[in-house]
Amino acid sequence: QPLTYNQGDLMDVEVLSFQSSHIEAQEEESQNDVSPNFYHENIAPLRDYISSHPNPDSDMVEAVKKFLSLCINEKRISDAVILLRTIKNMHDGWDNKVYSQLRESALYKIYSTTGSQLDMRW
Repeated sequence: QPLTYNQGDLMDVEVLSFQSSHIEAQEEESQNDVSPNFYHENIAPLRDYISSHPNPDSDMVEAVKKFLSLCINEKRISDAVILLRTIKNMHDGWDNKVYSQLRESALYKIYSTTGSQLDMRW
């Protein structure tokens, strides 16, 4: 069966291409601002905070949401993604329900701040 498309499909590709290049430009800007001590200044304290609060209450979860939101407001999109992946991959971290709340909050903030959407599969 031949592959068919319409003009709307081409517009979707153009929009996705624009969004992709927009996100890449933001990530490049973010990487230029990253401290050489990113792990010690961001990841290690976050991991310690999560590990020391294995059963977080809503205030603890909200504190991490605010931290991710701050990164996004500072145009540190790639940093926010790295932090989310760190949270997701922690063996002694919070459960998937809490991670999903953090991810959804960050994805909404990225979209409302930049107009861009990230891959929802991760």
